[in-house]
Amino acid sequence: MKPRIVSLLVLLAVALAAPGCDLEFDPASEIKTQRFLGIIADPIEAAPGEPITFRAIVANGDGSLYEGPIAWAIIGGDAARLTGDTENVDINDFYLQPSPDLPFEWMVPEIDEFETAFGPLQSNGQILTVGATAFKNGDLESEPVFAYKLFIVSERAEDDRLRNPELLDVEVKAAGNVLSPNEEGRFVTGAKEVKLTAQVDQKDADQTFHWFATTDKFEPDLEDEQTFDPDGTGRFSVYCVVRESFFFVHDDGRRTRVTGQDFWRGDIRFQ
Repeated sequence: MKPRIVSLLVLLAVALAAPGCDLEFDPASEIKTQRFLGIIADPIEAAPGEPITFRAIVANGDGSLYEGPIAWAIIGGDAARLTGDTENVDINDFYLQPSPDLPFEWMVPEIDEFETAFGPLQSNGQILTVGATAFKNGDLESEPVFAYKLFIVSERAEDDRLRNPELLDVEVKAAGNVLSPNEEGRFVTGAKEVKLTAQVDQKDADQTFHWFATTDKFEPDLEDEQTFDPDGTGRFSVYCVVRESFFFVHDDGRRTRVTGQDFWRGDIRFQ
């Protein structure tokens, strides 16, 4: 493995150990530099012997969706995120995703192999951590940007497992009219503001809606409906990341919050 890749594992572990730093999600709504908006684990809970596909939601400074390489690493349990212990990083579980067209799919080991590598399953399974690294301008030698995601491996019945929320669409409405994207995929309006409404498959009280845009004139709350008024003309990129919170209950009674996610991205041009 190239020295650069090995060093990324160390940097990732150090970054995950940064006290009080939630690298998965920066609450500021303005997009002005490359940043992680989230990571989707699909499914968020899987059984031994089943695959999990991971997708990084990374926005570039101009609001476009990052399509460069992503470096992934499966790291021990939740403790690995808190301690940054590189001994829990298996080089065989490190993967360089060259583009979104080749997603990172991790096959959960069968139960014997899994418990040898990660320890025995608890009653509700076990939490693992996946780390992700993106790169400025997609250059592997450039400054890395890190994030992490918690997910669950269990032997629970499929109907009892945690599931990601499904964000079907975001309705864009101006002056009472629903807008449709043009041939370039952009919503165009002569109005000064639009109303954005996130539409999910099944709404739940534990869902929050995190909105981002390429302007500092957007101060959204965590609701599914927002008024977007950028105070000017031009094109603006908008993201909505829906997060649903679950609590994994450990055998000793401790609880760890795990979030399911989905997202939408759109370009809105004010004329």
